[in-house]
Amino acid sequence: MVSVCMATYNGAQYLCAQIDSILPQLNDDDEIIVSDDGSTDNTRSVIESYADKRIKFILNAGNKGCISNFENSIKASRGSIIFCATKTMFGCLIRCS
Repeated sequence: MVSVCMATYNGAQYLCAQIDSILPQLNDDDEIIVSDDGSTDNTRSVIESYADKRIKFILNAGNKGCISNFENSIKASRGSIIFCATKTMFGCLIRCS
């Protein structure tokens, strides 16, 4: 299982392109974990607009900062292979079979 871990904060403008580039590379049992650090833009609604069971959304209670936000997504992941994706990374995963 592959987990793609994302940490977001006011990055809604990048999310669709990023998620749309990652999803086709995942298998049905893989996952994207999005940990949001209290965004004030429409980050949450963008994530929730995807009807894909592979996407998990975590909303932090407060602003944890970049490193702790990524740690949060990694701790929630279930994969034996973990990729961390930043908001400007598109199509960066290469699946090895």
